Amino acid sequence: MHEDFKNNITPEMCITWKSFVLVKERKEYASKYGDYGFESAFFQHFGIRHMDCGVKEINKIKIQLDRDNKISKLIQTNI
Repeated sequence: MHEDFKNNITPEMCITWKSFVLVKERKEYASKYGDYGFESAFFQHFGIRHMDCGVKEINKIKIQLDRDNKISKLIQTNI
């Protein structure tokens, strides 16, 4: 079950879900997999519970994701 959440919910989706300030917006965004699915995927992707992740941590994760995506694109174009 947790592996399914990780495979179906991307790191970018986790960041978007965590970025919602209003609980109602977060629940609407998570309607397909539910909050539990996003909580699980968040931990699977980042190794940290979403409740322990504040604005500073989210910003660091965003920077890391952007960097990782750029590196992946460079690697794929050079193969």
